[in-house]
Amino acid sequence: MTNSSALKENEGVPRNKISTEKVKAAIIISVVALCLVLFFFCNLLTKSQMDIGVTFSYSFLTVLAVLFSGGNHSAYDEYGNLLDTSVPSAVTAVLIVLFSVMLLTFAFTVLRYTRLKEMKNASAIAYGLYLGNAALIFAAYVWLMFFSGETSSLYGETMGYYRVFETTPVALVIVIFFLFAAAAERRVKQKTMGLIVRFLPVYGFMILPLAFIFVFNLYPIVIQTILSFKDHTMQGSVWNGEWVGIKHFVEIFSDKTMLAVIGRTLYISLLRLIVGILPSLILSICLYDLKSKTLRSIFQNIVYIPHFFSWVVVYAITYALLSPKGLINGLFGTSTDFLVNEKWFMPIVIISAVWKELGWGTILYLAALSGVDTSLFEAAKIDGASPLQRIWHITIPCIKGTIIFLTVMSLGSILKGAGGEQLLLFYSATTKDQALVIDTWLVWYGKDGFQYSLGAAMSFFQSAIGMIMVLGCNKLSQKLCDVSMW
Repeated sequence: MTNSSALKENEGVPRNKISTEKVKAAIIISVVALCLVLFFFCNLLTKSQMDIGVTFSYSFLTVLAVLFSGGNHSAYDEYGNLLDTSVPSAVTAVLIVLFSVMLLTFAFTVLRYTRLKEMKNASAIAYGLYLGNAALIFAAYVWLMFFSGETSSLYGETMGYYRVFETTPVALVIVIFFLFAAAAERRVKQKTMGLIVRFLPVYGFMILPLAFIFVFNLYPIVIQTILSFKDHTMQGSVWNGEWVGIKHFVEIFSDKTMLAVIGRTLYISLLRLIVGILPSLILSICLYDLKSKTLRSIFQNIVYIPHFFSWVVVYAITYALLSPKGLINGLFGTSTDFLVNEKWFMPIVIISAVWKELGWGTILYLAALSGVDTSLFEAAKIDGASPLQRIWHITIPCIKGTIIFLTVMSLGSILKGAGGEQLLLFYSATTKDQALVIDTWLVWYGKDGFQYSLGAAMSFFQSAIGMIMVLGCNKLSQKLCDVSMW
């Protein structure tokens, strides 16, 4: 009787309720504790002197040591020279406040899952604390980038703080961890936590790829954005440059050469977009109407293979065809060097680009055509519709979504679609002006000309326009054609 009554009382209660609660508590406490450890022991600030190759790193523990030694802390460089490594008092005060808030947050987190389990609104308070910590640390990160209080360089010169110190990305990592803790506290319910526990090894495998995305994708975006608003020199790093605001963007839009580069980029990108859509669409329709599956497969593979060629291989093929001793000149008995001829340069670039990507577009359109109901074509034939009428009234409307999707994606790279890699290979001394687009300018004048900040501003403008074009064209497509990417 006792066992049966106990079973009835526990009926409907999930078996893993206690374990999942403990796992959730362990995850959140561990994340908050990790934030404390990173802040206390990892390097938050660095003080660099690039021209003598000396860098001093500061964790919060080091900053406390500097504070307890009266604001100054001496260190030696690799040559045994004594250098001053003081930290401004304002920066020290901000770091102490941040650490105190994080420590209180950690204490509340531990109590929230031990002594305060039944406390009303405990989850909401914890959620607010995690978001508040993330906001405070991010605000301090931005403030440190702009802080111009006086400090001394390793030479003993009085300079602005941001000209000497750098704020490391550890602060951004801590912000992400606090946001993760907030999401886990607010969004992860009992049922969801059970699934997380069940698939915990899978989430473990995701840690490394996510870390790579942050390091090699997200953080470079931050670096490029900051660099575009600074005047970078070779004597310092990205963070040590002088803040110049929108100076480089003003230079881009006030310089006739830069405007010509942007205009030529738009011209070549639109030309490649317009010329590239129709051949793929026409070829896919022709292959779709081909009765023999064997011939269709053969032709499809032939046109698809060039997509895998690198531009070096494409240039080698083009050179074999169009050089003075190439196939074309051999057939006609001439010796024209088409590749250095200004009149032929742009047609060669466009045609070779279309040839290379013809198969890729064809594959996408054929995949869309495979979903078209064949009974529509049969009914149209019975009604006496001609092949062109069937294409116009059935084929095109049925694959309209795919056409719009590919067009919107192409418009997103409108300032990168000029084919910088191709132009770098195809240009010559006589056609360099025609090949001067944003991507080639970034190589020839941005990188090789040491105009890193101006190049970063140009790349920032390039990316911003691409994002605006994707969002705008997708919205326009949704309104006019009722078709969108999401």
